[in-house]
Amino acid sequence: MSQPINHLYEFGAFRLNVAERLLLREEQPVALKPKAFDLLLVLIEQRGRLLEKEELLKLVWPETFVEESTLAWNVSQLRKTLGDDGNGNSYIETVPKHGYRFVAEVREVTEAELPVSTKPQRYRTALFALLPLVFIAAALFYFTRKPTLTERDPILLADFDNQTGEAIWDGTLKQALAATLEQSPYLNIFADERARATLKLMGKPDNERITRSIGREICQRRGVKVLLVGTIAKLERRYSLSLEAIDSRTGNAIARAFVEADGKDQVLRTLGRSASELRQKLGESLASIQKFDVPIEETTTSSLEALQAYSMGVALFQRGTSGEAVPFLRRAVELDAQFASAWRLLGAIRNQSAEGVACLEKAWQLRDRVSEIERHHIMTSRYIYVTKELDKLTEAATMMTRSHPNNFGGFFVLGTAHALAGRLADSVVAYQELLRLNPDSNINRNNLAGTLLRLNRYDEAAAMAQENLQRQPNSPLFRMTMMRIAFARQDEAEMQRQVAWFAQTPYPQALSFQAQTQFFAGRKREASELMQQAYLLAGARNQLEEQLHILSTEAAFSAQVGLTAQARAQAERALALQRSNQTFLRQHLGLGLGQPFLGWTFALSGDAARTQALTDELVRENPQNTLVLSVIAPLTHATIALQRGQPAKALELLQPTSLYEASSAAMLRPNWLRGQAYLQLKRGAEAAAEFQKIIDHRGWDVASLLWPLAHLGLARAALLQDDAVKARWSYEEFFKLWKDADAELPVLIEAKKEHAKLK
Repeated sequence: MSQPINHLYEFGAFRLNVAERLLLREEQPVALKPKAFDLLLVLIEQRGRLLEKEELLKLVWPETFVEESTLAWNVSQLRKTLGDDGNGNSYIETVPKHGYRFVAEVREVTEAELPVSTKPQRYRTALFALLPLVFIAAALFYFTRKPTLTERDPILLADFDNQTGEAIWDGTLKQALAATLEQSPYLNIFADERARATLKLMGKPDNERITRSIGREICQRRGVKVLLVGTIAKLERRYSLSLEAIDSRTGNAIARAFVEADGKDQVLRTLGRSASELRQKLGESLASIQKFDVPIEETTTSSLEALQAYSMGVALFQRGTSGEAVPFLRRAVELDAQFASAWRLLGAIRNQSAEGVACLEKAWQLRDRVSEIERHHIMTSRYIYVTKELDKLTEAATMMTRSHPNNFGGFFVLGTAHALAGRLADSVVAYQELLRLNPDSNINRNNLAGTLLRLNRYDEAAAMAQENLQRQPNSPLFRMTMMRIAFARQDEAEMQRQVAWFAQTPYPQALSFQAQTQFFAGRKREASELMQQAYLLAGARNQLEEQLHILSTEAAFSAQVGLTAQARAQAERALALQRSNQTFLRQHLGLGLGQPFLGWTFALSGDAARTQALTDELVRENPQNTLVLSVIAPLTHATIALQRGQPAKALELLQPTSLYEASSAAMLRPNWLRGQAYLQLKRGAEAAAEFQKIIDHRGWDVASLLWPLAHLGLARAALLQDDAVKARWSYEEFFKLWKDADAELPVLIEAKKEHAKLK
């Protein structure tokens, strides 16, 4: 029987012998690792064709999970071997974001075509000569290899195996280890909330202990390369601690650290040393470790009892039960008044109260004794919750993302800072990176959907919102987002689906938004009924902030349509509620809720004295707040000027708002006021530009009454430009939007009179 033909491939100075698994360069063997040889063979056999990365991974590493970085590394090694230097010696082409293509000319030959001197016997002789070197190299590689861990490879922390019988270590050591490892800009710690979400997918409670076996399953489901397992044991008064980083696929250890502590009070300090040793073994440079290595007892606390209370609070916070976390965090700071992290988290949870502000200020005072990453958290928490200085918030968040690019907290704050300031495109970029780092966070996806909505990118926003509803169909927050998107898209069917769901699951914010959609259409009576329902429901649930939002929104609507007496009465009612509960005026600003400032409503109603008093109080209580100083105060002062017939002064007062037109505090009002000022000045073209900007940017506030009123503004601007056709068309557009509006609204009566004069 004849032997099968052995095909060989020739390209450039190389020959690939498949049967012998041998690569030759000018008849001399070239060393190749097995997978590099397999990769080269696949590329040559499929020469000229683009091979997608996913296809290559399946062909070269069948039935094995391998990261794209492994493929890229093997391609890089092949290029070095082949001398592929990009200067004409090109064999492998990279197609960005897709894959690779073998582009060199290849000639397929058989052994029969080769000269006798080059047949495989010679290769075998050369190969046997190389074998000792190969074995030596393999041995050196095995005994000196370092884990192939990159900055982006996530590491999952398992719960400590507590073999001491002492409950104080349960949860405490894991929290301490997380705090010290999160200092590292090199390591990428897999978020605990993602691990808990995976437990649910596995059919387990989200508070299940993450053991070695459960941790490996989480890793395999999530593509996490390394599982970090800790153990603590006790012999008499000495404690032994071990940290073991294991390959989640094989279960083999890739790095270990073992230490002993002389007594309970030395355990945290010893754990810190062990963590530093492990960081180096996992590939972090000594310089990085020395720079980012604040001792555990400083970055957290030296009190085990305080750390235990804090750990329990963090666990509850991460599971979405912030209220239940508060007593544990209060206990932590009682036990250790220098525990900056506990002060910071307690302040963030209680940020709407005097207690929260005081806690954040205490954390700020302690910021110099914590790790760099915790210092970033303290700084950003203070800027976002206390001073609300958006420039400093943005700067601090940017620094955080640069120093710790794997910590998604920095991107969350950066996205929020940009969103608050109205830098919406920048906010989208930050939120997208946040989702890449933490794709399981539905809250982050909701934030991105809200920002896309503000950019009028309705379809993208709807896709994000729909994905969230598939994950959490019973979330009122996510259904509220979908309702807003549906209203902006004029998707009546989707809107009604959400209304029907909320009819079965009453929610004050949903009723309030439905009321705003009625205001939008000029149906004040229906809107007021819905607002009353929302107000009572919010009161029953002790939601003071929402009650203030409801009252101030209705007051602002009344003022905008000319019902000034009603507006003043409603604003007085809201102010009385705020005063009786001793709520901070800084709270009442309600930037997160898009809540109108009562001072602006009084200004629209012609009460300049009350407006000035409230604005002065607001500025006094918020002396550094960017949006108060650059948006809210200028808006109220400009409105007073307009009421006094001083449009030029109003325009001057509005200048600071130009940088923040898309901000969460503007809500289309700067453009509307500028439009009104230009109308008073008889400058029709400039007035039209401001009203058109409102129409073009509906996403800034999808249910704002100012959007339909902007069409009326366009009509009046067209009259100033002697464009009767444009004026008539704009009036009619306004009437279409308000076809079912309450007939007695002063602004509608006036518009009809103006329109009648055009006939």
